[in-house]
Amino acid sequence: MELDHEEGGCPLRSIPQMERRLDNRLKGSLSLQSPSATSEKPSESREGTLKRKKFLWLRKSEPRRLSLPRLLPVNNYDAFHRERVLTLKASLARRGGRVEVKDWNLLTTSKLGEYDGVVLSGSYDMLSQARTQAKFAREIDAMKEPGAPILGVCFGHQLLGHAFGSRVVTSPAPAKGYHDAEVLRHDPLFKSLPDSIGVYESHHEVVESLPKSFAHLARSSTAEVCAMKHSRLPVYGVQFHPERYSRDKPDGGVILTNFIDRLIPD
Repeated sequence: MELDHEEGGCPLRSIPQMERRLDNRLKGSLSLQSPSATSEKPSESREGTLKRKKFLWLRKSEPRRLSLPRLLPVNNYDAFHRERVLTLKASLARRGGRVEVKDWNLLTTSKLGEYDGVVLSGSYDMLSQARTQAKFAREIDAMKEPGAPILGVCFGHQLLGHAFGSRVVTSPAPAKGYHDAEVLRHDPLFKSLPDSIGVYESHHEVVESLPKSFAHLARSSTAEVCAMKHSRLPVYGVQFHPERYSRDKPDGGVILTNFIDRLIPD
């Protein structure tokens, strides 16, 4: 389950604020130019320059790919919190993917096979409850025979734990905000990242123990199984929200890029 929280550090809210600040600075610099300098080009060209400069700080760190993998974020949120999966969708698109969202109740094993990679979103449901397990039974069954690489995010991580035999239980230390996680194994998912990473956690439940056939990749003060990977299948789970990254806390964005890079053949 995901705790209710503000959008601090969320790309969808922080980016527009930064855009407005950059826009004002750029407009101010243009107003200082002499009339002869500004009259050389039509206003349309000036607006195009503004738009390009506005996103420059983002584009510098974003990947360039000749072909974009097809990504399927699975929406596990209800209608009242759909904006959460739109944050995930936008983050994946910025990291270099062609993204199409599907709701959890439309998911099948054959549908998974139509995409290069699948990302399971968070949710406010509590997977420790039998009614929640019944609600997401189709998605849980589809995870047992995935037709594509999987990245489970927060509740999605818990779905994977449940699907592969572990229990989801109430956390003794519910999390809300950025926390440090200790990387235990230098998997490609953490390529170019240090041994301690800053990630956004927002959860009330956790995977109780490492499922059989999974490797333990990371732990944090609020989740012992903070990240895991199946030993044979391309299946990852993280008990945090990598889509919630910022300029000051960029590690989540790096993790998304590393996952997407794994989908592209060398």
